[in-house]
Amino acid sequence: MEDYVILDLYWDRKTVRDSKGKISKLLRGKDYDLGWIRMGESFAKFEKVIFQYENPCFTKLKKTIDFESFELIIPSENGNYYFKDKSNVYFKYYNQEYIIEGANPNNFMVLDATKGIAKDDSSYYYYEKLIPFDLSKAIVLNDYYTISDGNVFFCFEEMEEVDSDSFAVLRDNLGKDKNQVYFKGKVVLGADSETFTIFKTNEFYEAMGYVFYAKDKSKAYFIDTTAKAIKPIKSKSLNEFRFEIIDGKGYCFDKEYQYYFGRRTKVMTNKATKP
Repeated sequence: MEDYVILDLYWDRKTVRDSKGKISKLLRGKDYDLGWIRMGESFAKFEKVIFQYENPCFTKLKKTIDFESFELIIPSENGNYYFKDKSNVYFKYYNQEYIIEGANPNNFMVLDATKGIAKDDSSYYYYEKLIPFDLSKAIVLNDYYTISDGNVFFCFEEMEEVDSDSFAVLRDNLGKDKNQVYFKGKVVLGADSETFTIFKTNEFYEAMGYVFYAKDKSKAYFIDTTAKAIKPIKSKSLNEFRFEIIDGKGYCFDKEYQYYFGRRTKVMTNKATKP
């Protein structure tokens, strides 16, 4: 092979200058590394190894994967990738790689890659997991909660002792039935379902979505939908607990304290203007 100097190197191509000063672009798999196959997006296979860019992947599943038939099913949406070979379907999310157990590669379809919803001829799947009911016949309340055959599911995991007739989504992963309040599918201990209400804020905080306040008859709550649990707030003046905007930031107040992202400090002044 003619000697050359590499001027620019990328995972699937390189720019070189030969001994006569000619600059050329070489394509991997065509001009060098013959047998290297680009599958789409940032994935390729070469010498019995699957690569994302230059990084080997699916190494733990190497003995299971049929290299020759392994292919990318759909381009990435939100970092979710689906693959298949002649025997199995695979799911990859960043460094996590799975076999979707039982999925039929011959008729597997990705319905919504962003939400991780897919199906084959007999079942539905949520990322790499089997959905334990026929999703086409279920009541989908939002991206988190679903009702099927009188049972309520959070992220397709069945919740225990939920009254499906009265269950309703309050916001995102927060819901309630006539008996309990639920956060991420788990009971919020001590919360009173009948009096539990979310504070109305303004358009900015409504759009922000993932943080808000609520209260029931005995306490207030700061809710960050990305957190592990709801943060209860004990207030001596719960009837006066309120939400206000100060300099574009959202606070809650009672007589003694102000609360910002659930953290309380003594009220020094109360010049807040209601939105």
